[in-house]
Amino acid sequence: LPKRKTCREILLEVAAKYQTTADAIASERRSHEIKQARMEAYYRACTETVMSMVQIGRVIGGRDHTTVLYGKRVYRSWMEAKARGETFIPRFPQAQMHLILDIAE
Repeated sequence: LPKRKTCREILLEVAAKYQTTADAIASERRSHEIKQARMEAYYRACTETVMSMVQIGRVIGGRDHTTVLYGKRVYRSWMEAKARGETFIPRFPQAQMHLILDIAE
């Protein structure tokens, strides 16, 4: 069996892709690039490690498992839309609008 990645390895790979640092991804920053990188890190950690969402949230900035779940779902939806050549526009209640990642680019 291939070696499973650690959450830290995934953070470093995602950080390199987005030209930032693992610490920035785990921080409270909310810039477009950091939020997108963070959601990709959540998704990849959920799919490429054996860690629970609680554990992933703790490693990536001490976040709640529901934040990890939300980020994973948004990232997956964005990737599915991108694969179909579509623009992904998330539909969420107004109360959650401050959480939405601008991924329509």
